[in-house]
Amino acid sequence: MKDIDIKSELVRKSILNEFLPTYYKCDVTRKMTHDFYYEVAFRNYVGASKYKSNDAFLGEQTTDDHFLSPRLMIASILNCRPKILNDAVKFREILQLCSQTIKITKKQNNDVKFKNDDNKLIVKSLTIKKYDEFGPWWDNQSNYFDTFPLKDNIPDFFTEFEKSLLK
Repeated sequence: MKDIDIKSELVRKSILNEFLPTYYKCDVTRKMTHDFYYEVAFRNYVGASKYKSNDAFLGEQTTDDHFLSPRLMIASILNCRPKILNDAVKFREILQLCSQTIKITKKQNNDVKFKNDDNKLIVKSLTIKKYDEFGPWWDNQSNYFDTFPLKDNIPDFFTEFEKSLLK
C-alpha cells in the first residue's frame, strides 16, 4: 500500500468516525474538519502541475496555489456528496487533486481566496471561472492555453457548492 493510500484512508476514517458525528451541529468541529483536511492535502503535496498563469510565466513573483481549495472541497463533500466518504478510491482521488498546485502570482493568490467570515464561507468567484481571468495559461514547454487547462478536473458538485456560497 502506498503512502497516499494509507494517509487518505486514515483521513477518511477520522472524518467519518471523529468529526462527522458533530460536524453539522458545531462550528468548532466544522472548522477543525476543514483545517484537518487542508493540512493533509498540504502535507501530501503531489507536486506542482505544469501550469502557470500568464503573469507567473512572465516572471512576476509566484506562489504555489491549490486551485481546488482543500477546505472548500471537504465542505462541499460533507454538504453535497457525503457518500464520497464511503468510497475510499474516490476520496483518495479527490484528496490527490486537492494536493496539486499551480503557479500564480502572490497578488492573484490573494484575489482568489475565499473568506471564512464568522464561520460562514464566502466565495467571491467560482473556481471554474476565476482562473480564466489569469490567462493565457502556459505549461512547462511554453505551450499556451486560452482557458484554465485544469477546469475539467473541477467536480460539478464542488461548483454547485461554491454557487451556494457566492457573494
